[in-house]
Amino acid sequence: MKTAISLPDKLFKEAEREAKRRGVTRSKLYQTALERLIKHRDDDAITKRINEAIAKYGDPADDEADWIESSQAAAFGFNKTKPNGGRKR
Repeated sequence: MKTAISLPDKLFKEAEREAKRRGVTRSKLYQTALERLIKHRDDDAITKRINEAIAKYGDPADDEADWIESSQAAAFGFNKTKPNGGRKR
């Protein structure tokens, strides 16, 4: 798809130099830049979700054994304080 965009002169000249330095067309340079911007945005969203989970459940690096145990308890309904993990026979 073709499109027209407006850029400040300084940015256009920098993009021209960068495209030449990389040996690519301006179109390829702009395409690559947009792809990286979008991927970075997606990576930021994933990082935000991970940070929210750590804030809610704790950092596994703090005490890995406890974190694994509580994660399993949350996921599978185990309860370490009751015999048989709180499960009925």
